Amino acid sequence: MSPSQLRPNSDFTVSVNILKAPQDVDVTATIHKDVKSIFYQSVRSTPVASAQGTFQAGNPGTLHLKTDKGIYKAGDTVNFRVLGMYSDFKPYLKPLHIRIYDKDSNKIVQWLNVRPKDGVVTQKLKLSSQPTLGDWKISVLASVRMALTLLKK
Repeated sequence: MSPSQLRPNSDFTVSVNILKAPQDVDVTATIHKDVKSIFYQSVRSTPVASAQGTFQAGNPGTLHLKTDKGIYKAGDTVNFRVLGMYSDFKPYLKPLHIRIYDKDSNKIVQWLNVRPKDGVVTQKLKLSSQPTLGDWKISVLASVRMALTLLKK
C-alpha cells in the first residue's frame, strides 16, 4: 500500500505486509519517471528513487523513498512553484516578479509581471553546462501598491 499521490520534496512511504511466506522476503520499491513521446506513449522510464528491505510474514513494516532533489547538476532542469497568498489565506492574483540568483548574487534569470493562476506560478529553469556551483536563491516580489492618506487637522 502507498499514497495515491507523489509530492516533490517529501518522503514517499510504502507499507509492506507479507501475509504468508516460508522465509524472509526481500522487497524493492522504485519510483519511475516516464518520458512520453508527442503521442503520449511511454518512450523510456527512469528511476527517481528506490528503497529496499527484508520482511517476515506477519510482521508489517515500511519502506521510505527519498524524493527530494536538494542538489542539481549541470544541464538539469530545476522545476519550482511560487505560492502567493494573503494573511487570510486567500490567493494572491496580482503580478509577481520572480528572479533567480547564483551563489555570487548574480541575476541568472527573471520573470516579470507573472500572473499567478489561483495563487500559483509554476516555472522551470534549465541549468547551463557549466553553472556556478553553490547555493542559489529564488526571489519573489509581489507588486502590492500601498496607499497613504494624510489627514490635516
